Amino acid sequence: MIPLTVDQIVIDSRHPEESARFWGALTGSPWGTRPDGWAWVEATPRLSFQPVPEPKTGKSPVHLDLRTTDPDRAADQAVGLGATVLNSFHDDQGYVIVIADPEGLEFCLTCPAGLADD
Repeated sequence: MIPLTVDQIVIDSRHPEESARFWGALTGSPWGTRPDGWAWVEATPRLSFQPVPEPKTGKSPVHLDLRTTDPDRAADQAVGLGATVLNSFHDDQGYVIVIADPEGLEFCLTCPAGLADD
């Protein structure tokens, strides 16, 4: 087998610069644009946004999980940047808040059981 590593996650976006600005602010990571309309966030892994003409429709088949010890505060931060909270729940694995970014891309803020800030 030839070893492979994930280089980046590429996400379709109608507004790549705005998507990069949102995700850069949310993750505290630098972001930028390319002359061809693409934009990127230097997170781990890198997030790249490719321009597409059509809006997102339906549920995303892939989503990002962002781990935090303070999901409620992180959700407030995301909402302040233009996101929308869709759902939240506790289970035996911990606490999850499901959010949509400004373009409707779903992601989760997760806090494994026992890691929450008191």
